[in-house]
Amino acid sequence: KEVFAYLNLIVEEPFLIDPTANEIKEEVIRFRNKIKQEDPKNFDMMAVCVMAHGKEGFIAGKDFTQANPNLVDLREDVMQMFSNEKCNVLDKKPRLFFFQACRGEKWDFGINASNTNRW
Repeated sequence: KEVFAYLNLIVEEPFLIDPTANEIKEEVIRFRNKIKQEDPKNFDMMAVCVMAHGKEGFIAGKDFTQANPNLVDLREDVMQMFSNEKCNVLDKKPRLFFFQACRGEKWDFGINASNTNRW
């Protein structure tokens, strides 16, 4: 939030804390619909940041269980909501997507920073 504000970008945060998968999908659509009402001359780009648990290509809401594997598809439920077809005010404008999520069973053990060549 601070970095985007420092770059003079308007920052809008959802009021959702620990949402379900459907609430995440609804929030993405709400944000998209808000952008669609804007005059395209009023902005030059759009960025969406998402932090959640998940697996490769998907994120989970608080309602995720083995019995209820309702997931949010990052491509279909998030990125495609801002396509030219579904959000034409973004035509010829950059769309940035930042996802911070686990990727299921793919473990990242990191590296020992003291053993790396910095340059």
